Amino acid sequence: MAKIRTLRRDMKRLRRKGLKWQEIADHYGVTVGMAYRIAIDGHEPKDPHIRIRLGLPAMVQTPVCEKCGKCISAKFARLKRRPGAGRSGGCLI
Repeated sequence: MAKIRTLRRDMKRLRRKGLKWQEIADHYGVTVGMAYRIAIDGHEPKDPHIRIRLGLPAMVQTPVCEKCGKCISAKFARLKRRPGAGRSGGCLI
């Protein structure tokens, strides 16, 4: 998470120095819109190719089930509301 904050700060710093969004985007290898969204809106890219170009890890960290230690996907997040849901007696995965 600290890496995206650093990237955002660096993009804002380049903008304050007078660079145009196109120049910032070219520097990082992304589109103008993506550079703007990252710097101003705090957007975190999900596409692994974009993340690698920006020096971010290709995979976004996901929450882990406290019971089994496996990743919780959005697909199974709704199961948390039902007691005993999931495969291993309440586990979300």
